[in-house]
Amino acid sequence: MSKRSIPIVLILVWLFLPYAMAYWWIVKHVAATTTDHGRQIAYVLSVVLCAVTLVTFGWAVGRGKWGVLIDDNNRVSLSKFQAAVWMCFVFPAVLVAVAWNTLQPRVGDSPDFLKAFDIGIPSGLLIALGISATSLVAAGFIKQDKANQVQGLDNSGPPVDSGEWTYLGNIAVHPSFKNAGSSDLYLAETVNLPAGQNRTAPPPDYNRMQQLYLTFITAGGYAFILFRWLHGAGSLSNLPAVSDTVAGLIMLSHGAYLVGKATAKATP
Repeated sequence: MSKRSIPIVLILVWLFLPYAMAYWWIVKHVAATTTDHGRQIAYVLSVVLCAVTLVTFGWAVGRGKWGVLIDDNNRVSLSKFQAAVWMCFVFPAVLVAVAWNTLQPRVGDSPDFLKAFDIGIPSGLLIALGISATSLVAAGFIKQDKANQVQGLDNSGPPVDSGEWTYLGNIAVHPSFKNAGSSDLYLAETVNLPAGQNRTAPPPDYNRMQQLYLTFITAGGYAFILFRWLHGAGSLSNLPAVSDTVAGLIMLSHGAYLVGKATAKATP
């Protein structure tokens, strides 16, 4: 086996391992128990496994714990982080619901076995997930456009802040993926400074901060709703609804973030 194939094998293994473990937990501990918290425990376990899987992907491709979230500027991408948060909160709930339904005798022993997979997803949630996915794609296009604008430019000066930051035009980048960290989520991507003024580490960016806070509030709040939805031992058919107000706030927040990102000058 070549060295290049090892990371691919690890990725394939870890792609299915969390889901296999979640099913194992439900079969061995949830389906056989009469407690009202078994599915909630399975959900929390699945969320943790999803996060562990993403970290493992990063290590497998040789880019550290933030690997799957790092962009071409060696920074942790806010749009990728948001997509990962929603994925690790919503998908495990669907997994637990499907697994629970498949284990019920009235479903598994009937010709309508596939009905166990018929989990309704409310329109508000689809909108929220669609906005997150669209923002991820749009942010990638904007970032590529800015990269084209500064192509061929030399760094405007030596690395700053103990070598953790350098600049290509006005774009703040890390010299290596090893410098990536959680602070990338709220620090500015571009810094407009007069010619000749010393560069420093990028300051906090309000636009990114509001986007990050809203993600924690909405996704975290919905995860709590999912947790309560999984309480008990009844059948599971429809995920909890997301209100139009919440979907609207998510749309406004992402819109403001993308506009700010697109209008920031990449070159001095």
